[in-house]
Amino acid sequence: MATAHDVAAYLLQKPRRFTNKELQKHLFLTEAMSLAWDGISLFSEPFEGWVDGPVVRCVRTRRAGGNADLLSGEQKQTIDEVYNLHKDLSEIELIDLTHQCKPWLDSRKGLGPRQPGHREINRESVRQFFAKQEQAFADVFREFGLRTRINRGRIIFAGTRQQAEEENERVCQLLHDKTLSSSKHTLLIQASGRCEYVEATGA
Repeated sequence: MATAHDVAAYLLQKPRRFTNKELQKHLFLTEAMSLAWDGISLFSEPFEGWVDGPVVRCVRTRRAGGNADLLSGEQKQTIDEVYNLHKDLSEIELIDLTHQCKPWLDSRKGLGPRQPGHREINRESVRQFFAKQEQAFADVFREFGLRTRINRGRIIFAGTRQQAEEENERVCQLLHDKTLSSSKHTLLIQASGRCEYVEATGA
């Protein structure tokens, strides 16, 4: 199995100049989505529940030392997909996004907002949380009678280009509507940047 340093090495080849916190957030989101989409862990090093989100301690201590060439083509594709979903988020937005994750919140129970903590985050709970999030998007679209579907974090429209553009507007409204307090999907449909990744199929 590849290591967290190998995944970090591949991420560090991207155009983004990662801060330490940004790199940690991208590591976590990459591992989380790989677990949710494919049921596969990219590396075995644990995440700890630090103040500003999940952290792989060994990468936080030393960023260098990984070998991106040890990653398979499938692993690189997954990393690329997750990176493209979140590449435009600032450090603060990435922190806010990971702070919505129940597995991180569970690791911080009993600690103050700025109190150091190093409890390990359970990987199975991460897989379940992100898989449920993906399904929640699909349920919301179905609930509102939309033809839109979600696949590996990307919102995909069906039908003609005009239909896709009309539905895109509705989806954007849903994703940014903070008044849906009666829906069990309230938190999940407020994720950042989702409606920016669109494929309009058809004429």
